[in-house]
Amino acid sequence: MFSGYAKGPDATRVATAVGHDAALTFVLDGFSKMLGLPQAKLSWIHVSGPDGLRAEASERLGFVTDAYLSVGAPVMNAVPGLLAGREALQAQIQSRLAENEGELVRALAPAGGVEVLGREGGWYAVVRLPESLGDESLALALLDRDGVLVHPGYFYDFPAGSHLVLSLLPRAELFREGARRLVDRVVKMRTGNDQP
Repeated sequence: MFSGYAKGPDATRVATAVGHDAALTFVLDGFSKMLGLPQAKLSWIHVSGPDGLRAEASERLGFVTDAYLSVGAPVMNAVPGLLAGREALQAQIQSRLAENEGELVRALAPAGGVEVLGREGGWYAVVRLPESLGDESLALALLDRDGVLVHPGYFYDFPAGSHLVLSLLPRAELFREGARRLVDRVVKMRTGNDQP
């Protein structure tokens, strides 16, 4: 979950699905998303739903987590300190997300027909491309020719159109350079000057 990385207040946003009892519901969270620490390997699952389904699912999950997903002692010992610093860390990440998202919007403005979609939360930006640009071909060109890693939108099952998904987490100077290279590549592909 990226609940700690919502972009501004929104009364229509669902804050959590915890306690949703109409259907069997799993809510996942952990240090990977909460604190940006995938290497810490600490996560949890909250199970909600009708009593019978919830009990059966919890029993099965208990077996899986006990048999395969134990948490290391160093991580367990670090939990209080890591959680105590959560708000400060999330504030730093939120600041970087806002700075990089603003930079991306500014960088893409001259490209024309390229739009950064509104971000409700998380730490990724979605860029809508003109239909004439294929997301996979652009992603491959950026990687092969420009050293910029983005994900083609089809990885995320957009129903139509061409999109790129990119992380807003890099340091500002690296992100700025990546955004510049993205714009250069888009312009080259749109004008037919995209020679290796």
